[in-house]
Amino acid sequence: MLFALITMGTVTFWGSVLYLALRFVRASEQRGVARGELDELRTRVTQLEEELDATRAETERLAAAEAHTMMLLTRRTAPPERAP
Repeated sequence: MLFALITMGTVTFWGSVLYLALRFVRASEQRGVARGELDELRTRVTQLEEELDATRAETERLAAAEAHTMMLLTRRTAPPERAP
């Protein structure tokens, strides 16, 4: 009877240790996957920010070109000033 209790206790102890070790390994793997996904998302956000900055610069350049064109058209269509 004592041998059976010791055996059951030993099996229970090592089973618990193995279970906890397995849970630890799985949690570590999931954390690694989550960090990888987070790094991928950071990379994508950085690329989007760079593309947004490039688009913003291009839009500002186009706005300046449009303002210059409007200035030239205004000068062209204005009647010439007469000298007194």
